[in-house]
Amino acid sequence: MKPDTFAAVMATGIVSIAALDHGFRVVSDVLIVLAAGALPVLIAAAATAWRRESWNLNDLDVAIRLCTYIAACAVVGARLAEHRIVLWMLAGMALQGWLSLAPVVARRMWRDRGVGLRDRAHGGWELASVATSGLAIVTADLKIVFLAVLFWVVAIGVYLAMTGLVVWRAIDDSSAPELLQPDIDRIAKHERTASNDAFHSKTFAFADSLFRDTALSKGTMKPDTGHTALLALANDRG
Repeated sequence: MKPDTFAAVMATGIVSIAALDHGFRVVSDVLIVLAAGALPVLIAAAATAWRRESWNLNDLDVAIRLCTYIAACAVVGARLAEHRIVLWMLAGMALQGWLSLAPVVARRMWRDRGVGLRDRAHGGWELASVATSGLAIVTADLKIVFLAVLFWVVAIGVYLAMTGLVVWRAIDDSSAPELLQPDIDRIAKHERTASNDAFHSKTFAFADSLFRDTALSKGTMKPDTGHTALLALANDRG
């Protein structure tokens, strides 16, 4: 599981809202049930994955991709705005997520400011603006006008900042792969690379174990020696 998995809930909720706005009530209801049901499941799965995979919030990409959690809570809350208790609960979850991630993202961007930040920018960073605008929507639904306006202004500022970084990078290096392909392709490529590395690592470990057993069985290597099995087998063959 990856930090931006909540994008599935966010997208489903957005389509549900669009379906309701266009009079497709049944389709909208089905979609929001799926989105609302998936949200707690993904929260539990993300908590498990966080412990198992040790997600690093100091990694700017990880922190920004986790903004999909904020957006997912906000979108589901906006769709279920007529249920005030649900709206308050989801708005609180979204706000808690934003207050946790926003300082991390801001601090990391300030630390990497300038060319270092520009060379990493890509369209996926707009998620920070999407999450913040989602908060503006749910606070508006709750009729908290000051917070709604505040989050809307911040969302516009974040959007302009992220877009400016992407445009700056495009002008400086228009051939950057992150700018020429969708984020999903870039993530898939990263996953394939990681999987291949893991496969080769496990293959080498298996081969090393096999050679070690062979060397021990032939008596060319003692169990407590500091030499590797590969070296022992090579000496045996020599």
